[in-house]
Amino acid sequence: MERVKRDARKNLFIKSKLGYRRHLPDLVSENREMKARAERQAINGVIQGTAADVMKAAMVQLERAIWHEDWRGTFANQDIADPQPQEVIEGQGGGAVICFPRLLMSIHDEVLYEVHESHVQPFRELMLRVMQQQVPRSFGFSLPLDVHIQVGRRWGEMK
Repeated sequence: MERVKRDARKNLFIKSKLGYRRHLPDLVSENREMKARAERQAINGVIQGTAADVMKAAMVQLERAIWHEDWRGTFANQDIADPQPQEVIEGQGGGAVICFPRLLMSIHDEVLYEVHESHVQPFRELMLRVMQQQVPRSFGFSLPLDVHIQVGRRWGEMK
């Protein structure tokens, strides 16, 4: 923490792990309260900024992983309620529908995906692999991220 404050006072900004900057001109203020607040903001900014970087990287890496997986399923006589984006492939024994998991939103350190019920378990495994192994490795972290996955028909049911 002292190194973060020292570097911030020298540069008048802090950087997240991916290099996003937050300028803190009050680090050289003669007003002790303003200077102390800027030092707290420097420490918090590095932590929060890096957390945001991790979530951005996780979403990008999850999207790449989604497009490399096979999401086909045979739903011959099932009514699929708009599994967008989808693609119907004709083949032997009827058609196959590709239902890609779809990112609906991100909220701070959470992501909300819409996933066809037949793909919940494979997607859960994919998320764990990406978020616990690939993302930390891409940041040079030596420990896996703590990932909690909840499943439900509605977002409110998962809280």
